[in-house]
Amino acid sequence: MIVSMDAYIYEVPHSFSLIGFIMNKKNLELTISQFAKMCDVGIETIRFYHRQQVLSVPGKIGKVRKYGEKEFQELTFIKNAKSCGLSIVEIKTLKNLKCQSDEYCKSIQQIIDLRQSAIKKEIEYLQSLAEKLWDMRSTCHECFQKENCPMMDNLHCNKKIA
Repeated sequence: MIVSMDAYIYEVPHSFSLIGFIMNKKNLELTISQFAKMCDVGIETIRFYHRQQVLSVPGKIGKVRKYGEKEFQELTFIKNAKSCGLSIVEIKTLKNLKCQSDEYCKSIQQIIDLRQSAIKKEIEYLQSLAEKLWDMRSTCHECFQKENCPMMDNLHCNKKIA
C-alpha cells in the first residue's frame, strides 16, 4: 500500500496495518484532504463531525489545520461506532462519558441496549414492508395491461394493502 504524507510517499508493507504505520510515524501532520483520504471519508464528513462536536478541530500550523494522531483516534472511534449503527447523538454521548464515573459501564450498556432495541424494531418494520410488497406483487398476473394493473390499483385505492 502506498501512503502519501508530508510531501513524501511511503510504502506500507501488507503485513502492517495502515493504522499501525501511522501510529508509529512521529509528528503526524496532515491537511484535511490528506486526512480524509487516509481515513477513507469525505472532507465534508470530517467537517460534519466537527459541526456535531464529535471530532476535535485540530490546531493550525500557519493558516492550515493539521490533523494528527488524536484526530485519527477520534475518527477511528466514530467510524467504528457508526459501523455498529450508533447515531451521532449516541456517539457524542459515549465520547463524553468519563471512565472514572461509577455509572460508566451502565451508561454504555444502556446506550447499546437502546440501539439494539431500535434496530430490532426497524427489522420488524422492514419485514412487514417486504411482506406488503410481496402481497402487492402477487396480485400481478403479468397481463401487461396499461389499465387495470392490480399493483397500481392497490397503490391508488384508499384501503391499506394487506
